[in-house]
Amino acid sequence: MVAEKIFEYKTEFEKYPSSLIELKNDTELPKYLAEYKFKDFEYSINKTTNEFTLSYSLDGWHINEYNSKTNKWETRD
Repeated sequence: MVAEKIFEYKTEFEKYPSSLIELKNDTELPKYLAEYKFKDFEYSINKTTNEFTLSYSLDGWHINEYNSKTNKWETRD
C-alpha cells in the first residue's frame, strides 16, 4: 500500500516526502502502482496538522482518497 510506504519514509527520514517521486527513489513501490498510472496519484501534505492525503481517479467520475488522520480509504464523487 502506498500509504504504508509514506509512513515508512516518515519513520526513516522523520518527515513526509515532499512528493511521491521521493518515495519512488528511496523505497520499492508496490507493483500495483503501474496499474494506477503513478502520475495520476495526487499527494498533498497539510503542514499545519502534519497529515497527508493520497488520491487517484477510479474511473474519471469517482475518486479514491486516503487520509492519514483517519487511516482509511474513502471513495467520493
